[in-house]
This record gives sequence, structure tokens and C-alpha cells, in this order.
Amino acid sequence: MDNYQATSTDPESSENLRQDKQSHFQTAVNKHTNHLAENCKRFLMEEIEDIKQPVFWRAVIAEFLGTAFLVCFAVAANMNDENAPPNGLLFPCIESGIFITIIIGTLGHISGGHVNPAVSLGFAIVGDISWIRCIFYTLAQMLGAVVGAAVIRTVAPSTMYQTFGVVGPGPGVSDVHAMIMELLITFLLLFGILAAVDKGRKDSIGSVPLHIGLIVSLNMFAAINITGGAMNPCRAFGPAVITGVWTAHWAYWIGPLTGSIIGSVLYDKVFSTRKTDSLSYRCCLRKRDKNDAPSRSPSAEEIPMKNEITDVDAA
Repeated sequence: MDNYQATSTDPESSENLRQDKQSHFQTAVNKHTNHLAENCKRFLMEEIEDIKQPVFWRAVIAEFLGTAFLVCFAVAANMNDENAPPNGLLFPCIESGIFITIIIGTLGHISGGHVNPAVSLGFAIVGDISWIRCIFYTLAQMLGAVVGAAVIRTVAPSTMYQTFGVVGPGPGVSDVHAMIMELLITFLLLFGILAAVDKGRKDSIGSVPLHIGLIVSLNMFAAINITGGAMNPCRAFGPAVITGVWTAHWAYWIGPLTGSIIGSVLYDKVFSTRKTDSLSYRCCLRKRDKNDAPSRSPSAEEIPMKNEITDVDAA
């Protein structure tokens, strides 16, 4: 007892114990830091390697051109002479779906035909493109949107300017409600795109560009009276730069980007074939293990009962 008290109150032993704990903690921190640094280094090298490839810059240029044509055609579809009757809502909804179908079929093998920062963000989240590619795609798309809006502004007469394709909340629609609507339609867009291009699918949905184009038209029909149905920050950005009208512009960035994040994460982590196949495999394993389980041996109480039944039958 005396020895225990002497040991427990020994200042030198307590100091050594404290130093040992500190040393172990420092070693663990250093190991974790080195591992994190290695991962960051490998990630940066992969990102930089992507930039060095010629196909990278070809894809960036394709996104610039695709978005320029997208904004140019979208604005043109909404333009009309101030003395003529309006085109109506049906025209831009159909035009947008047809354009997306064509542009994906044209640029899909080059850059993926995103022409939308929200789509590029979704593909970066699920790992289909690198983050550096997502950044350059977004910059190219923004520049293309401004160029496309400037081109149509140049060729169109001043009598057709009016609002010049600037999207904004409809009458009585608040900025927050507009943001929520943009979130919803972009969520559906990303969810539908990732489902259409899921490499693990064994069924056929037909034409992927047409599938995505129909989603765009559907979203436009649902949201055109509420927000204009942008589902693409660049669709709002290009005309806003040219006209200087920035009404509720933040909603057309926050809404689509948030919808993209939710839609891509939900599909990738829950609904992708990679996840569903893994879940089905585990269910099959559990079912097989249950079927292969050995039959239960009779208990000690059941054995005499069986013997009694046998004796009665023999009698």
C-alpha cells in the first residue's frame, strides 16, 4: 500500500506518463496530417494532369460555344416586335427542349454538352469530371452566355429589345419563392440526367439527348410563369450583363446550384445502379445464408417424447 502511494504520487512518473501521452498524440496527428497531405497532393496532380491534355481545352471551347448559342437562341425565342402580338409561352418551352436535345447530341462526345454550371457541378460531385474541369467549364459557360446575349442584341432591332430575355420572378412571386422553384426544377434536371447516363443500367431509355430535352421542356412548362424556367445560371447571367437588369439575380444562382447538389448527391448515394446492385447483392446473400442455415437439432426434452411415440406405434 505504501509502495502504491509512493508510485502514484511520484512527480517524475507522472511527468513521464504525460510526455508519453503527448508523444503518442503528436505521432497520431503527424500521421493523419501526412496522409491528408498525400491525398491533397495526389488530388492536385490529377487535376493539373487534366489541364495538360489537349482534349481538356477542346472541351472548354465547346462549352463556350454551346452556351453562347444557348443564350442567343433562348433570348431570340422570347423576342418580339413591340407592336406585334407576343409569341406566347408555348414557343420558348418547345424551343428550349429542342435546342438542348440538339446541343447534347452535337457536343456530348466532346465535352458532355453541359452548357450549364449546375450540370457541370453535378457531374463533378459524382466524380464524372474533375473539379478543375468544372471550374473552367463554368468560366467558359459564363463568358459564352455574355457573348451569346451580345450577339443577339447586336443583330436584333431596337423595337424587339423590350426585356431582352431577362428572366425574373413572375407577378406576385417573391425572390425566395423563385429560388425554391429554380431549385426544384434543377433538382429534377440533374436527377434525370444522371439516371439517363448511368452506365450500370441494363434497360434502354432510347435517346439520351431527347430524354434530357423533354425534361427541360417539362420544367419550362412548369416554371415559366413563376421564374421563367431558367434552371441554368448562365441563362440569367448573359442577358443581365448586357442589359444591367439584376432583379432577383441571386435566386438564379443559389436555386439551380443547390438543386444540382441535392439531386446529384441523392441519385449517386441512393438511387444509382451501383448502390441498388450492391443492396440487391446483400439481400441475396442474407437470403442464401438463411436458406443454407443448418436445421435445428432436437432438444433433450424432445428426444424422450419421440421415443414414447415410437414405443406406442410398435405396441
